[in-house]
Amino acid sequence: MTIGRKDNMAVPTVLTIHGDSFQINGRPTYAGHVHHGRSIEGRLFCVRAAQATFDDENWPRIKSYDAGTGVRSFAYPDTGVWDAERNLTEFCAALPSWKAHGISAVVLSFQGGRPILNVWKNRCDPQPWVNVGFERDGRLKPEYAARMGRCIAALDELGMVAVVGYFYFGQTARLENDVAVQRAIREATEFLAGLNRRNIIIEIANEVGLDWQTYHYLQFRSLALENIHHHVKYAQDLCDRALPVSASLMAPQLPTPDLVRTADLVLPHGNDLGPEGHARKVQYIRNMPAYIENPKPIFFNESSADVLDFQAAFEADVSWGYYDHGLNDYVSGFQAPPVNWAINTYAKRAYFERVRDITGAGGAA
Repeated sequence: MTIGRKDNMAVPTVLTIHGDSFQINGRPTYAGHVHHGRSIEGRLFCVRAAQATFDDENWPRIKSYDAGTGVRSFAYPDTGVWDAERNLTEFCAALPSWKAHGISAVVLSFQGGRPILNVWKNRCDPQPWVNVGFERDGRLKPEYAARMGRCIAALDELGMVAVVGYFYFGQTARLENDVAVQRAIREATEFLAGLNRRNIIIEIANEVGLDWQTYHYLQFRSLALENIHHHVKYAQDLCDRALPVSASLMAPQLPTPDLVRTADLVLPHGNDLGPEGHARKVQYIRNMPAYIENPKPIFFNESSADVLDFQAAFEADVSWGYYDHGLNDYVSGFQAPPVNWAINTYAKRAYFERVRDITGAGGAA
């Protein structure tokens, strides 16, 4: 596959991996930055923004998903309607402020993330909202791809990294079978490679299944933890290894040796682990023979909104991702549409200002 912009424009943001360190344009991220005697070179400080490309195809036909506790709609309070274009525009408009606080990476997704807290958590059932970038046979939807491309371009122009997820358990069940899964990986990877944006990390699946039974009525054996490394290798080959590829783990999961050997980075999650759990997870991974053979970045690309968890990851010298769900109120969080992408709550300010303090309000480059 030829990787190159047709207009031959220079690529502003080139992410590479050297050992366990991230580099942008040939220099470690946060180059030269030291906080309280600890170097932060080579890390990514991240925000999970999986709903930046969100668009519920069932809305407004199905408006309420939580009748037991009151109406939860994705509509904006000032207009009474959901607007995918507004969501995308407001997300891109917020990015310069995130960058100014030292944020260097953002998690995006072709299938979003659970948009209503504590609703439809079953991994075997498709959720009632339809937020998926693929047709049933795995074809990439052009309109969804276009939104993703705009997000990646906005990040690229700011020198920031896009962690692009392909599959999320609540929407993967809308694909027909493993053949469709394979096609979706091919089309998404070819689309991303064709952008010639080198600020991308590919996350094949968000929180892979503990075993193959956890993915859609026994269909998706290939998305189970014990098999996911095959998809990682497939995507690496498709993009000629121009883009780093991995798959993320649920917080209780430990990576397999095959995944650690194959992936370009390790993506554990830290939800509910607490500070000590973060430290133990990092130590376990670093002690694995497969990791010792070939060290690579460890990146909690989804964890919590707790700055104590962030501090534990910081002290363990790994990268970390802020996950703040929210309540569909256009105020709190970053994952419950309609999302307010501003740094407008105590929880958001606590993390963003902590990153600014650590980085000296610098950028990633």
